[in-house]
Order: sequence, then structure tokens, then C-alpha cells
Amino acid sequence: PHQIVPHRESLFGRFSAYFLSRKAMKMSQSASIWSPDVLFVQVMSGWFAPFFYGSNGSLNAAFLHVPPESFYTRPSGLLWYDRRIRHFQEESLGRLDLVIANSNYIALQARNCKELSGIPAEVVHLGVDNRRFYPTGKDDGYILCLGRITPVKNFELAIRAMAEAKTALPLIIAGTLTGGKLEYLNELQSLITKMGVGDRVKIRLIENDSELVTLMQRCSFFLFPS
Repeated sequence: PHQIVPHRESLFGRFSAYFLSRKAMKMSQSASIWSPDVLFVQVMSGWFAPFFYGSNGSLNAAFLHVPPESFYTRPSGLLWYDRRIRHFQEESLGRLDLVIANSNYIALQARNCKELSGIPAEVVHLGVDNRRFYPTGKDDGYILCLGRITPVKNFELAIRAMAEAKTALPLIIAGTLTGGKLEYLNELQSLITKMGVGDRVKIRLIENDSELVTLMQRCSFFLFPS
């Protein structure tokens, strides 16, 4: 399967958000039939509101891993659309009992967001399996940039930074290539050539988890440009 992530300002993106919101509300409405103790939805984007039906007998929670810049999309000029999407958003946010954030920073951003005013925000840090991820004391002398090879990870910023950086350490951009992002990978390779850093910047496609663990254990620095 392929995941389509529409741009928030495009007409296609607006219509996609509308129909995705209806689907999300239907799914959570179906889940609420069982009267669960907790009805939980993960918000994958700061601009896409946690559209869900909710349940009067459940704790309705939304998980944030990105700052909620604004839960509302900008006016599209299509009056019927703006009213309808606004209705979904206000109805959904009105059912929220709790916002769960993955860091203190995201929780602070949620508390300062007017759309979430009055809704408690709690922090639940992401867990780490320390049976697999642990320090070894080995340092192979490189900077590691890790993530899916996709534009949202902003790897081009890391490449441009290496062109300006006064360091002898090489940069390894490591990640998985999914969802047909081959074009982006080619763009990164072209940028490496253009910036003249081919001897210090390498892109490495990860094939298994053990390779990922080793790269993280032996790097000197971790760079996160997204």
C-alpha cells in the first residue's frame, strides 16, 4: 500500500482531509460501541485535527508527536467546505479529555494552543528497548542522520550544513526507502554532487534493524534536521 500525504494548502489536500476526517470519525464511532475505557487517536500532523467520534463513557485522548501549530486549516474560499471541515474539527476537539505528548516541549505547545485551551496535556516519553539499544563505548568517527528517506525528514539541510561545516567527520544518512521516494533519493544524490561533499556524505539504505542499531552505537554525533 502507498500512503498519500496531501499538501495542506492544495485543493486536493483539503478534500482529502475532509474525507479522511469522515473516515476517522466513522472508525472511532464503531470502536465506541464496545464502550472502551480509553479511546485513543494518534495525530500524525499538526494541521490535521484529531477527528473522532468519542464516547461518553470513555476517556478520549489524542497523541501528539509534532507541535500543534494550528488545528484549523486556512480558509479555502469554498464556503461549504470551510464550514463542514470546521464543524468536524470543533465537534471532535470538544470531545477531547486529554492530550498525550511525547515530550515536555510538545506538551507546552499543546497547552499554549488556543484550540486545546482547558484540555490537560500529559507527557508520555517514547520507550527504548535497552536490551537492543545500549552504548558500547565504540566510536567509529562519523555523524549519523537517521530516518525514512522522505522529504519531511529534511535531509537536504544536513547535506548543505556539511558543505559549510569545518569538520573532518563524515556524514552518513541512513534510512529506509518506502512509498516510492526514489525521486527524493536521487535529488539528495544530486545535491551531494552539487555541493561537492561526495567524499564526506554518504547515503546508506538500511536493510535490517541490527544494522540500524550498530550505526547508532558507533556514531560520534547524531544529527536530526527534520
